[in-house]
Amino acid sequence: MQKISLALFIALLIIYTGACSQKSVVQKITQFRGEGKEWSATYIYDPELYNDKKVNWIELTYKGSDMPELEDIDIQLKTRDIIATGNVGDMETKRISKKMIAFLVGTMNNQTYQNDTYRLKITCNGKREEVLYLRTKE
Repeated sequence: MQKISLALFIALLIIYTGACSQKSVVQKITQFRGEGKEWSATYIYDPELYNDKKVNWIELTYKGSDMPELEDIDIQLKTRDIIATGNVGDMETKRISKKMIAFLVGTMNNQTYQNDTYRLKITCNGKREEVLYLRTKE
């Protein structure tokens, strides 16, 4: 009887642990946000845009008085699947305001989950660095 109870307990524990570790796949437009001393950023994941063109956007806001020139801003975006690097001046960008731009990023993960974290390193003029961790608030 004790062996059956122990086996049942172990089976229930395995099922419970498996159910708790399942990740929730993003199925609607979701924002992953992060903030630092000089910058704030939002990675906007749109499943339809991703499925259609394999791209999404990052909105980058400078908190100082004058945003550096786009050619002076380098980024490194690290996910659980890849590390993407580049110069913002070479990317497809659009200026949203004096202190805010948006730029396209390609495929980041094979699957996007609600609890994903994106590490965005921003380097200006090859010197000043800041690292932001982009997460959902949900």
